[in-house]
Amino acid sequence: TVLERRKSFTRLNRLHLWHWCGEELKALGARCLEPPPLDFGADPDLLHIGIAELQTLLLKTSLLLGVQVLLGASYCGAKWIPGAASSPRGNWAVRIQHATSGTAVGTEAAEALLGDVAIVVGAGGLSCGVGRGIGMESVEVGSLRAEEAIGLVCNFRASGHSDRSLRSFALARQFYGK
Repeated sequence: TVLERRKSFTRLNRLHLWHWCGEELKALGARCLEPPPLDFGADPDLLHIGIAELQTLLLKTSLLLGVQVLLGASYCGAKWIPGAASSPRGNWAVRIQHATSGTAVGTEAAEALLGDVAIVVGAGGLSCGVGRGIGMESVEVGSLRAEEAIGLVCNFRASGHSDRSLRSFALARQFYGK
C-alpha cells in the first residue's frame, strides 16, 4: 500500500535524470505508459522528466502491479497491536488520516488503521517524520562528493489561479522568448 498525501499531481518542476535512472524508467514502461512522451530518453543529454509526469508514470506502474494507492492519505504513526489469546502473534499497524474535500486546514480528520504492516518506508526527505515515532532521527551528512549529489529541487507555492495554467519548462512557452 502506498500513501500519497496529495490528491493530484500538480508539480511543475523538472528533474534531470542520470542515464541509468532513465533506463530503469524505460524498463518500467516510460515509453508506452504516457506520460512521459513516447520520445522519452531519445536524447541522453536532455534526459529529464516532470515531477507530475514521473508521479503519474509510477502510479500507473504501481496499479498495474496490484499496489493499493491511497491518494489524500497521510501517515500518522505506527502502532503495535498485540495478538489475541487465540492468535498470540501480534503485528504492526499504521495510523493514517484521509483528507476530505470539506476538511479545513488544521482540523483533524478521522484516523484509520492499516493493519498487518511489515515494512514502512518514508520518502519525505530530511523532514520526514516516519522514523521519529520510533526514535530514529535524521542526520545530515555534509561530506558528499559532487558526483554523489542527487540534485536540487525547488518548489514554489502557487501565487494564484493564473499559475495553474503553467506547464513544465520543456513544454511551456513562458520560458521561451516571445
